[in-house]
Amino acid sequence: MDIFNTIPYGCLRTDSTGLIREANPAATDIFGLPQNELVGSPLVKLIDDVDQAIFHQQLKRLRLEPQIKDWEVRVKSAQLSPTYAKIAVATADNPEDQPKDLLWFICDITAYKESVAQISQHDHQLLTLQFVSSAIASNTGLQNMLDYVSRAMAKLLDVPACAISEWDTETNTLPLLIEYGPDDWWDDDLLEEVYELQDFPLTRQVLFERCAQQLTINQPNIDQAELEYMREINIKTLLLVPMEFQNRVVGLVELMDDQVERTFTIADIIFVRLLANLAAGTIEYARLYQQVQQELSERILAEEELRQSESRNKALLDTIPDLVFQITRNGYYVDCKGGDSLDVNAAFGIEIGKNVTDLLPPEIADLILNNIQKTVQTRQMQIFEYQLQRPYGVQDYETRMVANGTDEVIGIVQNITTRKHAEQKAIHEERLAALGQLAATLAHEINNPLQAVQSHLDIVLNYALDPEKSRLHLTIIRNQIERLHSIMRPVLNLSRPQSTPRQHVSVVELIEQVLILVEKKLELNKLHVSTDFQEVAPVLAVTEQLTQVFLNLILNAIEAAPPNSHLQIATFNKNEAIMITFTNQGPPIALEMMPHIFELFYTTKSEGSGLGLWISRNLIQQHGASLSAENLADNEGVVFSIQLPTVSIEALTP
Repeated sequence: MDIFNTIPYGCLRTDSTGLIREANPAATDIFGLPQNELVGSPLVKLIDDVDQAIFHQQLKRLRLEPQIKDWEVRVKSAQLSPTYAKIAVATADNPEDQPKDLLWFICDITAYKESVAQISQHDHQLLTLQFVSSAIASNTGLQNMLDYVSRAMAKLLDVPACAISEWDTETNTLPLLIEYGPDDWWDDDLLEEVYELQDFPLTRQVLFERCAQQLTINQPNIDQAELEYMREINIKTLLLVPMEFQNRVVGLVELMDDQVERTFTIADIIFVRLLANLAAGTIEYARLYQQVQQELSERILAEEELRQSESRNKALLDTIPDLVFQITRNGYYVDCKGGDSLDVNAAFGIEIGKNVTDLLPPEIADLILNNIQKTVQTRQMQIFEYQLQRPYGVQDYETRMVANGTDEVIGIVQNITTRKHAEQKAIHEERLAALGQLAATLAHEINNPLQAVQSHLDIVLNYALDPEKSRLHLTIIRNQIERLHSIMRPVLNLSRPQSTPRQHVSVVELIEQVLILVEKKLELNKLHVSTDFQEVAPVLAVTEQLTQVFLNLILNAIEAAPPNSHLQIATFNKNEAIMITFTNQGPPIALEMMPHIFELFYTTKSEGSGLGLWISRNLIQQHGASLSAENLADNEGVVFSIQLPTVSIEALTP
């Protein structure tokens, strides 16, 4: 009996029907019952219900066989989960007048069975992982791959449904990529196509903190938004797992069970995360592949367009009769295309690799180098003209330069001698026409005062008049002569050659000097002057001519503007030119009069001569500049604008 009680595994002695007669301490541990409760109990009641039929079959076998070994069965115990046991049973000798007893040797193999199950599950996981990796390597397509991964995760965790979404970080949304589950699971379209992360704080936490979360429908302190979501899609268990690729979260896996509330093990979650990360890699590789394909298609298209563009450009270059060259920032010729003009080709004699200073006169080479620097720095086209001495005379040339990259420019050279001659001829003809118009207008304007002088002289000479009347007629004659002087004086000043050389002039200082000259007249007419002088560069000009223009515009403003109004004078830079504006609050110029206000002897004033604006425009045009007038909106006044160029002014003739 002492040996019976000291056996390390469970031992029971029963009669032939399975009624327990004795039980050792190890058996009480297996069944979780004290010895007094075990003795007298039928052993069948300690067998799990699913294995009781097998138990009865084994009892029948013992009638024919002396023993049965390695019989696995689930037995009931005080534990919630069933205990797995391995049983060996044999008959025991009794007195001849009594039936034989049965000896049951019971070994608890629950831990062993769990280990085997874990090993089996681990093997299954490794096999699944191998299949998933092989599928990714075989490049079966994104949707097929995601479908396979979602099925694998659902089956391994024994849940009916799985969904995979991609995280769009720009919109902070989760567009649904794939859904797996029974056909009736999705009949009601429970899952939306896109989820807003701001509506699900716990999901945001999973993605931002990269931590898996599992929820059950009756879990205390569950996030309210997630609870409503679980109720809406009718699930009892939800596992949220982030999908990571190269230390970046790219999406979310949702595993759902609508049957039971359950808790997943750490091993389950770790393996799901591993599969989820494989899926994340698949998504990224698919995106990268699509991006590469798109870039490849765009590159092929761009190359084809480039070939077509090069073909078009070559055709265009072939039709250009001018010299086209490519030159570096430092003046070294890179390439050139000779034009049809032998003159241009011979004049420049471009050699690839040579510097412009080696091929052209120093002053022309410096001019080209300066314009190269301007083109590269401003990225704007530069156009400049110059002359070269040729065996058959001086020739005029024009070069246009545009930037070509960061350190090169393209230049086009054209012989413009014929155009220059045509321009000079047109200017000469225009001057002749203007002279004819001036002569005709002067004849008309001078004729009226001459007729008045003749009439009053006839009266004085032919009639005996008292001294007082003679004095009256002579006074009228003197006034008409003074009128003739006032007509001829500005014309003589305009036509007289100007010998004064141009010099650097500050337009702001010049305007301030003119304002001092007319200060008293401004006060008498109650015209208030305001200035807005921005910093502008000096210009090359004849000081007296600009002074006359500024004075004419200010005096016109005094005559046109009502008392207590304002005259605003402003200077500013605009498109490589200096702008000067005179804005008065006088009445607007009628639209039908606006085209004629700069014509000779045209005036809208009762006592005006019609020479002020005409002379002002001519003086401005001699400086290569322009003078224009414009009415302000809502009849708020008139603005006269002068635009003085800051480039190429040295080439102008005073």
